Amino acid sequence: MKALINTINTFALPIVFINNFGVIAGGIWLLILGEGDIIIPGLVILILGYVLLLWIFTIRLIFVMPSTYFIEKNNQTAGMFFGFMNVLFTIAVIVVWCVIVLFYFLKLAGYGSFYPTILWSYCIAASPISYLAYKDLQGGNEAAMILTFFAELSYLIIILGFVLFGMTITSVWILFSSFMLIGLIIQLIITGSNN
Repeated sequence: MKALINTINTFALPIVFINNFGVIAGGIWLLILGEGDIIIPGLVILILGYVLLLWIFTIRLIFVMPSTYFIEKNNQTAGMFFGFMNVLFTIAVIVVWCVIVLFYFLKLAGYGSFYPTILWSYCIAASPISYLAYKDLQGGNEAAMILTFFAELSYLIIILGFVLFGMTITSVWILFSSFMLIGLIIQLIITGSNN
C-alpha cells in the first residue's frame, strides 16, 4: 500500500510543476501569438468553472448524507453503496468537465497555436478541480486528491495522444473514463486499507 502511495506521489510532482508552469507558459505563449481570443474565454471559464463545479459537487450530498446515515446505523452495505455512488458521480462530473473544456479549446486552436492552446486548456480544466480537491483535503477527505491526480494524468496523456497520433471524440471519452475508473479502484484500495 505504501508503495502505491509513493508511486502516485512520484508522478504527482511533475504534474504539480505542469499545473504551475503550464498556465504561465501557455498564457504567455498565447499572448506572444496574439491569441487574446483564447486567453480571455479561458479566464472566464476558469472562474465560472470553479463556481459551476462547486455547485454541481454540492449535489453529491444526495449520496453523502445517506452514506453517513447508514454507516452510523451500522448498515455498511448501504453506506458503501451510497459512498460508491458519490464517487461515481464525482468521476462523471470530472470527465464531462475535462472533455468539454478540451474540445472547446481544440475548436479555438489554430494551426500555429495548437500547442499553447492545448496546454492552456489543461490548466483551465485542471485548476478548479485541483482547488476543490485541495479544499476537500483540508476538510479531512484524504482521498480527494487521488481522483484529481488521475484526472490531470488522463488529460496530459490525452494531450500527448493528440500530439502523437490524433484522437477521436470517442477515444478521448473512453481513455479518460478508463483512467478515472483506475483511479476509482486505487482510491477504493487506499481508503479500504485505511479503514
